[in-house]
Parts: sequence; structure tokens; C-alpha cells
Amino acid sequence: MNDSIMSDSTALGGFVRKWQERWPEWRVAEVFVPAESKESVFAWFALLQEFDDAFAAHGDPLPADAKLGWWSQELQQWQEKRSRHPLGRILEPLHAPWAELATALACLPESRTFALDSDAMRAGLWDYGAVVARIEMALFGGGEVLTDDVGGMIVQHTLAIRLMKPDGAEEAADATDSNKRTRQRSAAEWLRHWPCPANACVPRKLQSALIRQRLRRYAEGREPLAAPGSIPMLWRMWRSARGSRWNRL
Repeated sequence: MNDSIMSDSTALGGFVRKWQERWPEWRVAEVFVPAESKESVFAWFALLQEFDDAFAAHGDPLPADAKLGWWSQELQQWQEKRSRHPLGRILEPLHAPWAELATALACLPESRTFALDSDAMRAGLWDYGAVVARIEMALFGGGEVLTDDVGGMIVQHTLAIRLMKPDGAEEAADATDSNKRTRQRSAAEWLRHWPCPANACVPRKLQSALIRQRLRRYAEGREPLAAPGSIPMLWRMWRSARGSRWNRL
């Protein structure tokens, strides 16, 4: 193996490990992903984490916006089979509308200025959720006909990750107790109307179950990340992979 290939492999592993450290529950969820799909599933969610982090950025937005701008250019190159990023070594060869995702990334900085639980933010993120849903169907299957419900599900996931912070950390030091309580009430309300479209792909269903579990803990004022190795979690992942609409977390 030459130095270039080893460097790409090391860099790719670094991005995937960063995602796995953020989502250790996937050690359980991955049991329900076919072995031949795991590499692309891990690379895909590692890529989405890059976007989630930029969308959830606090303070000066310029670095996060510059990151999204770079990714937009990179995804355009994926459409032309000219990837530069290590994640592209796995994802770019797969047939998917990468150029559409490149365009949709503009939704993220534009929507960041709206109130978190507002119709304006949900509408602003709609194109992003829709194209992520189309890519997941292309990569991992799902229903034969993609519905708007799957795009709406992904918008809800994006909002929930921002609500809790991508790493489950405490809110900014200057956040008030009142603001925290408002966020917890939003989390509780979202849980009452949590989307679960049956035609989402299996990896998205698994991620939905994990986000929902974290959101429930957040709404209760607990640390969102629970111990990932429990039997109840294994049972929930199994039900989610089977597509049960009555998966109670």
C-alpha cells in the first residue's frame, strides 16, 4: 500500500471515528445493517455530522459557513467523479444526486437565523431534508416511492440534533435556565409527534430511534447520551429495523 492510499485510509478512519465517538449507540444499531453496507452507512452519517455541526454552530458563523461552502464545491466534484475528501472515496462512486445536495447546503446557514421551533426554519430546511431523503433511498433503499414524510423526518432530526447540541454538551454558558426549560418543553412536544414513515431506509429508522431516545432524556433534564449496551436498546433497534411504527423508547 503506497503512502497516498494509507493517508486516505487514515483520514477516512478519523472522520468515521469522530462520528462513532459522538454516536456510540451505533455499536448496537450496526448489528442490523448488512455487512456489505456498513462502510457506506458509516461514511454517510459521518458526512451528515459535518453538516449538523455547521448548522448547530454558535458564535461567529463565518467558519461554519465557509465549511459548508467548501462542502458544496466538493459535492459538485463528486457529481463529476472527482472527489478530494476521504469520505468521497467511499460515497462518491455510489450513484446519488450529489449536485442537488451541494445546492441544498445553502439552506443551512439561511435557516440558522430563524427561531429553532418555527415554521420558517422548517420551511427553510425542507429542500435539504428532501435531498438527503433521496440520497438515502438511492444508497440504502427504502420504500419504492419516496414521500414527503421522509424529508420531514430528516428535517426533524436536524432540528433535534441542534436542540441538544451535536455532542450532547451543556448549552452555552450564557444560556439562562428559562431558555433550557423552553428547549426541554420543545423536546417533549416533538416527542409527542415524532415522525416514523414506514418507507424510510433502515439506517434512517435506526438513527431516528437513537435521536428519539436522546431527545426523551433531554426533555427529562438528563444527559441525552445513555449507556449504549443495554438489552432494551438492542430490542428497540430490532423493532426500528423492522419498521415498527409503535416503537416506544
